[in-house]
Amino acid sequence: TAMLVGFELDGPLSQRYATELNRDRTTYRRRRFLSRQSIESIGPENQKREAIEVARRDLRCMVGHWFGQHVPGFFSGLNRRERFPTMELMTSQNGPLFHRPEPSPDNGSLGWRWALGQVSRHETWTYKDLPALQLSMGRLRAEEEGLHILTALDVAAFPEEKVKFYGGNTMNAVRYVCHEELQGILIHASTLEYLKEQLSDINVTRENLKKARSGRRSVKHSLHEISQFFDRTLGSPAIARELARKSKHLGWYNHHCPSFTTPGWRDGDNPRELTEEIRGDVNYLANRLTEEEVSIREHFEQVSAVLSVRESIKAQRRMEWLTVLALVVAFASLMVAL
Repeated sequence: TAMLVGFELDGPLSQRYATELNRDRTTYRRRRFLSRQSIESIGPENQKREAIEVARRDLRCMVGHWFGQHVPGFFSGLNRRERFPTMELMTSQNGPLFHRPEPSPDNGSLGWRWALGQVSRHETWTYKDLPALQLSMGRLRAEEEGLHILTALDVAAFPEEKVKFYGGNTMNAVRYVCHEELQGILIHASTLEYLKEQLSDINVTRENLKKARSGRRSVKHSLHEISQFFDRTLGSPAIARELARKSKHLGWYNHHCPSFTTPGWRDGDNPRELTEEIRGDVNYLANRLTEEEVSIREHFEQVSAVLSVRESIKAQRRMEWLTVLALVVAFASLMVAL
């Protein structure tokens, strides 16, 4: 079960990106983060990019905090507000946001579009039935930031017949249509993030178990790690099997997700379909998670058995020492009595 909530920004928040892009900036220099001996120049375009990233991170934290406060669930339980699965809709009054309009002069500048999105041509998906609506799931540092889908709408190219039954050409009607078209993509993309988090948890648990077995009180710590893992992944194998089963049928994804396409990787290749990309990734990750779950559970059962045998041996040795000590005490008492 997935819960989808939309947030409408108003006031200064709705114009925060535009404010950062329009703010005048001058180039400055600073020491590099990794190498304090070198200095880098930060131009206005990079400053705007960093300001947009800070604003975007703040908005994602706000959304993650709201979910953590009001809606329990898998992602709320991770307690990582800045990595909560999100999608944002950006609108422009004239022209696309992810690429320069044609024809457009190339003056060698990256431009404000790069600062706003940082998306590549092969990761920009266009809606077949509505070319004015585009999205991107492959931004820079996407793995570090978690799932965040950028969607961009050129309002000037939005056809009025799409909203004539929703109150006319108003922003509320436009947002409603975009919500109806995009909600399935966010839900299915979030299942990918769920599978990635579960696979990551398995790897982290393996490493934690190695550390627990190498320290003092290793048995107690090892059993605690195993117990915590089983508590966290309760129901996970069934979910992975269900996702793997459904990912065999492309029609199930086509029913929930509209047709977004992007050019093929090479010239002459057929356009790539977003639904097929998501289906293939879900199939791969779900099957991998199922195999990893079976493997690690078998490993934990073996570890538990080994720990039980080890503790039994320790208990037997303690009993042997207690028996010897009891005999010594009995012998000493007998000698005193004599």
